[in-house]
Amino acid sequence: MPRRPAAYAPAYREQIIADMRNLATAQEGFRADSNRYAGIADTGTGAGKLNFTPSNGNTAFFLSAGAVGWWGSVAIPSGQSCGMYLNTARPGAIPASTPEGVPVCW
Repeated sequence: MPRRPAAYAPAYREQIIADMRNLATAQEGFRADSNRYAGIADTGTGAGKLNFTPSNGNTAFFLSAGAVGWWGSVAIPSGQSCGMYLNTARPGAIPASTPEGVPVCW
């Protein structure tokens, strides 16, 4: 029986929404230690790094940050993207109706 990726889309969305919430928690920890938010160059493991990796199967992780805010997004296998932003202007990729700090898929 062939796989039906569309059937798994809700599970992928829920997984990456949980990832976005974990990213928000990791960002707050990083900011407490570094007095700034982490960008993509700050990801990895070890001291001084934002220890975050999206769940398996989720690709195209993007993270942009400044002194007072950040936004991130990840592509999921169903062809959608999911992301969130905090303390920054809403990025154009995220739907206009999305409130700050709320993970959303589009």
